[in-house]
Amino acid sequence: MSCLVVISGRAKGRTFKITPDREAVIGRVSECDVCIVDPHMSRRHCVISAGQTGYFIKDLGSANGVTLNGARVTEAALKDGDKLLFGKVELEFHQEERFEDAETKKLAGAGAAAAAAAEAAVQVPPRKRSARIETQAVVEFCSRCSGSVPPGDVKSGRAKRGPGGLLCAECLAADAAGNDAAAISKLAAEVVSASPALRAAPGPGLPDDVINLDDEEDLPQVPDERPAPPPASPGDATTPLPRKGLL
Repeated sequence: MSCLVVISGRAKGRTFKITPDREAVIGRVSECDVCIVDPHMSRRHCVISAGQTGYFIKDLGSANGVTLNGARVTEAALKDGDKLLFGKVELEFHQEERFEDAETKKLAGAGAAAAAAAEAAVQVPPRKRSARIETQAVVEFCSRCSGSVPPGDVKSGRAKRGPGGLLCAECLAADAAGNDAAAISKLAAEVVSASPALRAAPGPGLPDDVINLDDEEDLPQVPDERPAPPPASPGDATTPLPRKGLL
């Protein structure tokens, strides 16, 4: 890992780490990555960043500029042991590892982070998987016809459990239809067996003057002869009128 070491001024001996994965802004405000509180430093004095072949330093328009190994620079490459002067603050740059190794670590770290993120995105938490297994419904079978009985039929009462086991909705409907047919047949037989007794005699409590229409002997006899008309009286005789031609 590379670093900057302060070799003069009030912050002498202080060390700042420099990594290739991000830029290191140098200045006197606390938001800077390398913060050196000195009146000769600008708020954002310069920045050190990693390129394709190594580290570079770039002036950010500071008031006192950037001096590299005694020469004023605006942008320049850095190597191990370079001395930097910001106003009156002097620092020394140390590249403790080869830049190729640092860049390799940077790429390897980015690849490992991407692989971990992809694995986390496709991985299903064990808790959700087990929850799906626990909520699967168990299918039961009818004890008579061996047909499958959905769990919803058991909850709604369409399928019922009896002494002989679970019966499906179709078997229960067949039992109900058979019971209805047997009740209708029994009622019809009772009506047929009671019909002769109803015709033989009237029911109890009927008045004495009620006539049984089924028995012809009990009907009253009505005479068929009609009375002769009374004879005509003499005063009722009609005298014919004379014809006009004979007078």
